[in-house]
Amino acid sequence: MRCVLVGLLFLFSHVAIAQNAVELECLNNIQAALEKASFKQVKLQIGSKELILAYENRSYRFAVAALEKVVTETTQCDLKGRNLVLVPQHRGLPIGSIKLSWDDLSIPLDANRSFISEVVFSNRIPDITLSRLAPQFALTWHPQYQVQFGDWDRTTEAQVSLVPELEATFWKGMRLSAQVVVPLHNELSYEGNQVRPGHIVFNQVFRLSSRIWISASTGYFSQNRYGFDVDVRRFGPSRSWSIGVDVGYTGYASFRKGTWYYSDLNDFLLLGVVNYRIAPMDLRVEAAYGQFLYDDIGWRFTATRYWGEVSIGLLALQTETGVNGGFQFSIPLFPRRYPQIGSLALRSAPNIGWSYRYRGFPQGGKQYSTGTDIDEFGHPFSSINIKEELLQ
Repeated sequence: MRCVLVGLLFLFSHVAIAQNAVELECLNNIQAALEKASFKQVKLQIGSKELILAYENRSYRFAVAALEKVVTETTQCDLKGRNLVLVPQHRGLPIGSIKLSWDDLSIPLDANRSFISEVVFSNRIPDITLSRLAPQFALTWHPQYQVQFGDWDRTTEAQVSLVPELEATFWKGMRLSAQVVVPLHNELSYEGNQVRPGHIVFNQVFRLSSRIWISASTGYFSQNRYGFDVDVRRFGPSRSWSIGVDVGYTGYASFRKGTWYYSDLNDFLLLGVVNYRIAPMDLRVEAAYGQFLYDDIGWRFTATRYWGEVSIGLLALQTETGVNGGFQFSIPLFPRRYPQIGSLALRSAPNIGWSYRYRGFPQGGKQYSTGTDIDEFGHPFSSINIKEELLQ
């Protein structure tokens, strides 16, 4: 009897070792496939009930396309009844977690996606030790244009430029970027005929908790402003809403004929912002109140409808300068997937947009751009139905 028990224990231990070896090989294959597809910061951790996979997308223009690739590669292995928990990262910071549940986990995703029963985005991060961030670089090409409606003789006047941008990330949340504006066609200001600097910005994003994020920037921004800016946001569950404040202190700066012209820091910006997503319609509404550039105090309302990577929005302003309104839209740019050379990503801007204001107030409701939008850290996963995108 004792010999039988020893034999069974020996057999079971060998089966367990064989199963662990198969699972380890499977995890190694997943990591190798994702790294081959230019994903960074890939880390896997397997438990009895779930497989946790952390990654950073450096390859796909659309975050959900990257998510689809990750899920497809992962489900090539038999997860043996485990759920899949994904931890997407941006600049080495975990955005949140995405839990996917299946009715039948033995079927690979690319064979049949209809068995996905639940997709849940959460601000909370599962217990996983993330990989150390390696230095990252990117060279991005931005098309830039401006159209101004004129008189009967010249109904439209345009300015078109190409803006290459070099950016570097050396530690978590950090970004150093520099742009050069190369004019291609100009019918507007004299400045538009010159090669000149675009954004030159150092930015650091902090993730204080699962819901509180801070973006701090210093450098040369848009609207010919230089100085400092801090954006603080508190997100709601599943990023369905956010509330925050944007504070900036800037001065005028311009580069003409090889010389910088600038004023002292003299313009204070203070805006309170509330943002809410209406999930069934993929509609995001935002209200902001406070002091815009040039001491202009008032309200700004926007409502933006999303169809995947395409968006169309309406804008309304009521400030001391006056009342204004307009619309804006954004469409994705080719290509869908970016080439990668070592740690350098070569890419175009993810999208191109255009906005129109009914009344051309030169100063009304103006706000500069630092080149970093805190919504980058989670917006693609909160503004759409991830399950519907995966089932397409």
